[in-house]
Amino acid sequence: MTPVMNSPDRYGVVAIFLHWVMAAMIIGLFFLGEYMVDLNYTHRWYNGAPHLHESVGLLLFALLIFRTVWTAANPRPLPLPMPAWERFAAATVKKLFYLLLFGITISGYLIPTADGKGIELFNWFTVPATVAHLDHQEDIAGSVHHVLVDSTVILVILHALAALKHHFLDKDATLMRMIGKAK
Repeated sequence: MTPVMNSPDRYGVVAIFLHWVMAAMIIGLFFLGEYMVDLNYTHRWYNGAPHLHESVGLLLFALLIFRTVWTAANPRPLPLPMPAWERFAAATVKKLFYLLLFGITISGYLIPTADGKGIELFNWFTVPATVAHLDHQEDIAGSVHHVLVDSTVILVILHALAALKHHFLDKDATLMRMIGKAK
């Protein structure tokens, strides 16, 4: 059984859960974002898609904050044997993911709140606009959001390919540790 906390040889259930749930959210948000930008005002999802995108994006931001705290308080498993450049690349990619995701969620928040209105989180409550009415806020935040999303997509693909390389070519436990099964 997978422990709740990380151990020296494997990730705990919380780290695994956060990894896969956030991965699913990021992929889902990407495809929803791509879908919704081409909707015209007569489409039945014209208002619903952005609302869903914003709500899930806010949840992603909350999970990102929780994951940052969890990771800081819960040491990672000991590194597997691998070349120093791979260990450096893995650490760099992890840091880039955090930076990109914070940038994406913050820029994503700044787009719909540019007019001073908050974001309805699944119609449960409103997250207020804290920064609004800056010159070209929606356009600048939208451009930043788009560049960061594209960068993240590239990084996600490289990350997935690296995990598959470790599993099928190197035959190490990198991927198995992240699905809760240490070799």
